[in-house]
Amino acid sequence: MNKRVSELNAKLTDLQTELTKVQNRLPDEQAAVQESTTNSNNALEKSRKKAADAVGGDADDAHKAAKAAKKAASESGDAEDASHKLEKDQKKIKSLNSDIEKTQAKISKLQQKN
Repeated sequence: MNKRVSELNAKLTDLQTELTKVQNRLPDEQAAVQESTTNSNNALEKSRKKAADAVGGDADDAHKAAKAAKKAASESGDAEDASHKLEKDQKKIKSLNSDIEKTQAKISKLQQKN
């Protein structure tokens, strides 16, 4: 029994360490989401303006509009990636918390048997 409790305590420590790591990343990831969303919105606005200029403009205006559209698509992709990474870590936190609770319950149950 004591060996099993020791194993569960080690597992609990590992889970808590992992949880701390993930939680410490969240502020940076949230800032990255905010920054990439702002960059995406700015690039989309610039793209809209260039597209409006291209409607009655020359080939150079069309080229600039295409370039701005490509940059906007790239910035939007970056924003999506940052958002997905944040979402993934938020799910990981929920999962780790659940695993921690289960492990603590197992430890309590084993200690009550003693």
